[in-house]
Formats: sequence, C-alpha cells, structure tokens
Amino acid sequence: MPKLVETDRLFLSRLNELIESSVKDFDEYNYSKVKIDVDSFFWKQFADNYLEIIKGRVYNGTEEERASAFYTLYNGLLNILKIYAVFVPFVAEEIYQNHFRKFEGKKSIHLESWPARIGIAEHKHDEKVWGKLVEIIAKIRQAKSEAKKAMNSQIILTLSKEEHKELEKVLNDLKAVSCAREIREGNFRVEIL
Repeated sequence: MPKLVETDRLFLSRLNELIESSVKDFDEYNYSKVKIDVDSFFWKQFADNYLEIIKGRVYNGTEEERASAFYTLYNGLLNILKIYAVFVPFVAEEIYQNHFRKFEGKKSIHLESWPARIGIAEHKHDEKVWGKLVEIIAKIRQAKSEAKKAMNSQIILTLSKEEHKELEKVLNDLKAVSCAREIREGNFRVEIL
C-alpha cells in the first residue's frame, strides 16, 4: 500500500464504514438498506465528490500523490462493485471481467471474497472531517452556480479558524477541487474571481 494522502485515507475510512454496515445489514436480512446505502455512497461520495477531489492529483500530482489516488480508486471501485454484485450481478460481472480480472485473478466477481475492511489508520473524527470537506465543496459549487459561473472559475476561499484547522490536512485537495487561488482564515466566504 502506498503512503496515503489524507483525503484518500478519509475516503477509505468512509468505505470501511459502508463495508461494515453492509455486513451487519445483510446479517439482519435488511437487503434494501444495503442497496440504498451502496447507491448513496457510490453516487454522492464516490462519483460526485471523491472523483472530483482527486482529479487534479491524478493528472498533475507527484508520483506519490498519484499512487495514493490510484490505490484508493482501484480499491474503492472494486469493493463497491463487490457489494453491487449482489444486486446487479451481470453488470458487476461485466465490469469485473473488463477491468479487474487480470489483476485479481478470480474467474468471476462472484468467486471473490466479500469486501473486508481496508487496513488503514482510522481516527474518531474521520467522518466529521470528510463531511465538512464535502459540505464546503457543496457550498462552493452552489456559490458558483448562483453566480452563473463555470465550476472551474477561480475563487478566493475564506474558512473560519475552526474549519481551517479541521481541514488542515486536506487543504491542498480542497484548493485544487475548488480552483481556489488561495485559502484564507476568517468568516466563511467564497469570492469568485
């Protein structure tokens, strides 16, 4: 496993929560909750946010930053796909055959083991930090949308002292995804340039 960038570690921490809750809900025969949770995670966390957050590192990051993003993308998508295989077996199989079989070595996704928690350091505030990051990104997108500006419009972002401290380890990714020229401390504000 490469040295993980903090944003990647936070995403994998959220994925571990999904894996854990899926096992619990399947054990309790609560299949519909698993389907709702995996749909929500895939669309809201993975597609809407995580992919956008790491795009800059994937294309322009250092080797270490790219390795962290690729590791997280691969393991994130594979584990989401394993959960989805219960609900959409043929679609999951097609994706597995085209993108994962050559690396995983199993003949079918349905012969793969159930996802297990990814061995990363986890902290009690991970959910809160990830939630705050996603919340700030949503506010920035909303401000740009209301101003009828493109999502790649540059901004100057001002975060409260508490937000700045809480997001300290993910500020580089926040800056990249929001196209922030700089991130200041003060009352929350999005200044579109």
